[in-house]
Amino acid sequence: MSQEETTAFLEAVGRELQQRGLPHELGDGTVRVERGGEWSDFGLSNLAQFCHHVGRRSWREAIATHFDNSSPPRRRRRSSWSWRATSKASVRC
Repeated sequence: MSQEETTAFLEAVGRELQQRGLPHELGDGTVRVERGGEWSDFGLSNLAQFCHHVGRRSWREAIATHFDNSSPPRRRRRSSWSWRATSKASVRC
């Protein structure tokens, strides 16, 4: 990602967390999020790579889906994206 693209990506992540009402601090490739009185640090490199791959038009939905998948079930919001991560144990061959 270029510097301009990285700045736009971090702004998009910040907007998503703000919309969810989650206090957060953006760092260098990380985000620190407060949930239930506890702070947790998360790396953003995989999400940044994915967003770079799908293009800016898809960032909002990609970022929302990422945080939907990493949030406790009570905080998840509906997403129109059809892909979901699966564990190897659940994949049938």
